[in-house]
Amino acid sequence: APDLQATVQGHEEDNLRLLVGNSVYVNGTATSAGTSPTPMGGFLEFGIRANTTTSDLDYLVVFNKSVNGSFSISHLLNASDIRISAGPIDVRLRFYPTSLNTTDDADLPTDYLLRSYFTFDIFANPQIRGLDADVAVTVKDHRGVSTDLNLSGNFEHIFDGLLVETSVDPINPIAVSWLTSGEMLPGDYVFETNFAGSELYEPSSGQELIRIQGNAELGYSLVSDWVHIGQKGYLVGELTDEDKNPPGPITGNDTDIYIEILSDDIIGSTIVGNGSVNVTTGQFNI
Repeated sequence: APDLQATVQGHEEDNLRLLVGNSVYVNGTATSAGTSPTPMGGFLEFGIRANTTTSDLDYLVVFNKSVNGSFSISHLLNASDIRISAGPIDVRLRFYPTSLNTTDDADLPTDYLLRSYFTFDIFANPQIRGLDADVAVTVKDHRGVSTDLNLSGNFEHIFDGLLVETSVDPINPIAVSWLTSGEMLPGDYVFETNFAGSELYEPSSGQELIRIQGNAELGYSLVSDWVHIGQKGYLVGELTDEDKNPPGPITGNDTDIYIEILSDDIIGSTIVGNGSVNVTTGQFNI
C-alpha cells in the first residue's frame, strides 16, 4: 500500500494562508507502507475546495504532477486557475501510485485559508468644475466576480493627489462623491481607490482618469460688418476661461468652430465657414 507524508504551505508567516497569485510549497515523500518503506512512483494531485457545511463539494484540482519518492514542488496559484472565492478551504493531497490500483491522502491541517486581492472598475462621466463629482467603483476579486464579496475594511479615494472620501465596509459598487474646486483647469485628473487590506484580501489599488470640464467664453468680432457676395469675410476671436485663476485664454484644447448664416425666419441656416482654435494661443481666425 502507498504511504503519503507531505506538507502544504503558503509564503506568508502563517503558512496555512494561501494567497492567489503567489506560490504554494508542497514537500514530502511517497513510499510503500510498512517497516521497510521504499520510494514509489505515481502522480500527486493537489486539490482545494471551499470549506462549507456542504461536504460533498468537488475538489478543484490545482495540479497533478509525477513524483517518485521524495518531492519538493513550488506551484504558482494563478488567478485564472483558482475559481474559488477567498475564505476557509479544504486542502487535499492524493497520491496515485502507478503500480497499484489504490490511493493515499496526506494527513493535513483543516484550517487553511485562501486569500485573494481586489481589482477596481472605476466609472465616471465627465464632471463639471466647481460641482459635485460622482464616481462608481465596482470591486471584483481574482475571478472577476463582484457579487457576494466581503468588503470589510477601509477604502480610500484620492483625486488629484488629495483624499476626498473614505468608505468603511461599503456595499458594491462603492458610490463616491466630492466637491470639485471651481478654479481647476479643465483636463484629465487621476482618481485612485486604495484598499488597506483585510484577513481575506491583500491591500489593493486601482486608478482611472476623470475628466473635469469647464465653461468657455467665446469672444469674437467680424473683421468687416459687410461682405460682397462672392468675397470672403473673416471672424476673429478667442476662447477664454474666466473661472480659472487667473482668467485667460483656453490653450491645449482641440476646438472646432462653425460659422452659420441664419435665414430671415431663423428656421434655415447655411454653414459659410469653419476652422480650428489655435491650441497654443486660444485664438481663431476663420
